[in-house]
Amino acid sequence: MDAECKDLWAQIERRKARMVQSIERLHPGAQMAKQEGRAWSPNMLLEHLVLAEELSLSEIEQGQICRFEAIKRSSKFFKNAALFVLKRGIRVPVGPGMAPTGKHATVDLVGRWNDARARLSQWLEKVEPDVPLSKNSRFGWLTGRDLLLLADAHLQYHERDVMQKR
Repeated sequence: MDAECKDLWAQIERRKARMVQSIERLHPGAQMAKQEGRAWSPNMLLEHLVLAEELSLSEIEQGQICRFEAIKRSSKFFKNAALFVLKRGIRVPVGPGMAPTGKHATVDLVGRWNDARARLSQWLEKVEPDVPLSKNSRFGWLTGRDLLLLADAHLQYHERDVMQKR
């Protein structure tokens, strides 16, 4: 990872820690309870974030690393559209494989998230940050830098929910 990606990684880790601490401070019943006007409980929100990270990781681990410039440019529109939506807090339907069930303990979800982050870090250290690394079902080919930008925006999007509504 270059210096910019390392800084972004550290920022994501700080956001993740705040999110987890905020949820873990709640009584176990409150972690699992949906609040009025909210579709998901704090635990379900955490599960959604874990599922998103695991999905990104599975796309990388499928071994579809690409090195073609034309493909690299083709995903830019979709990635930028996703960043626009996330940064403005616009609600959109949940992507395939990212809907939470609410059936997992918070401690288990935190363990899964830590594992996924460790494995993702290993992948990001193997490639240059602007080389297409994985093929996302919605956004096409994403670079390591794209993955970090999207992960940060996604976490920030849901961090607002946890910090403002809980």
